[in-house]
Amino acid sequence: MRPVFSFFDQALPGLADVLTAAGFVGGDALPVLAAAAAAVPPPVLAPEMSVEVVGPTAPLALVRANLDINALGFDPSAARATDADAQGFQSSLIGCRAVTLRWQGGAAAGGMFLPIQAGVSELVGIATLAQFRRRGLARCVTAVLAQEALRLGADLVFLVAASAESAHVYERAGFRRVGERLTYHRRAG
Repeated sequence: MRPVFSFFDQALPGLADVLTAAGFVGGDALPVLAAAAAAVPPPVLAPEMSVEVVGPTAPLALVRANLDINALGFDPSAARATDADAQGFQSSLIGCRAVTLRWQGGAAAGGMFLPIQAGVSELVGIATLAQFRRRGLARCVTAVLAQEALRLGADLVFLVAASAESAHVYERAGFRRVGERLTYHRRAG
């Protein structure tokens, strides 16, 4: 196993130089975006859309649908969630929530926010099924997640975008770039 360091560049500005000097190599530099309550506009739902907030007491069918959206949104050949998967995920939703966005009744996009700590929560796993992309669903899921986290006590929400293109989606949802998440790993050999 090779050690890997992943960190927010603004929080640890000298760490990249220290890691490079110690023989580590830089890899991903992904945009980190954040939004405070005043910056997050309310979600705008088209008539074809509906939203389900999935918490620790949600029916297993809703939990499974959310897990499926997440898995299939990132890997179209992923296996569907089982009841055991859903029960395990459901128990992890204490202090956080997942969201499933439906398009004309069918699950189309989703994501979740992690437990709020010191007023801060991270949005993760925002995914849209391939056939529903380019309709503003990811932006809507992001806004719903942010609003729900803020409603449950967060003062600030942040996320790490997978690319510069996806960062633009989050910027349209009221987020702004605050830095990068850098990843360094030990050179092979």
